[in-house]
Amino acid sequence: MAVNLTQGAIITMCFTSEVWEPVLQVFDMKLVQSQQNNTTEPYRLVLSDGLYYQQGMLVVQKNHLVHSGRLQKGSIVKLSHFYCDDVKYVIMDKCDLIGKPVLAPKEAPSQSAVSHAGDVQTAAGQLALLKIHSI
Repeated sequence: MAVNLTQGAIITMCFTSEVWEPVLQVFDMKLVQSQQNNTTEPYRLVLSDGLYYQQGMLVVQKNHLVHSGRLQKGSIVKLSHFYCDDVKYVIMDKCDLIGKPVLAPKEAPSQSAVSHAGDVQTAAGQLALLKIHSI
């Protein structure tokens, strides 16, 4: 099954307020350890659109997706609800990583780079889309 990532989505998410549902890949993920004895510690996700990546936090209400193995490094996700804050963090099945993404720029790129946000990149393999419904 081919999977289409929403190329340019990271730039669009960070620099516009457009409402949409981009398809991204989990490039990396780690449990965030706190100083307090907290049983609901969040996961830091690094999300990629195949061109750029950006890190953000998975809401603790969705930790069960990680614990069950449904969300892991390489998973393809469709973000249905997310937001970016001032420090540019994106809030929000096994497969190969797609593309060679680089860290998103700290300043908005030229308008032509943002206008390509709807373009897609395809990869083949046994992949499943996982829709994350809430933040």
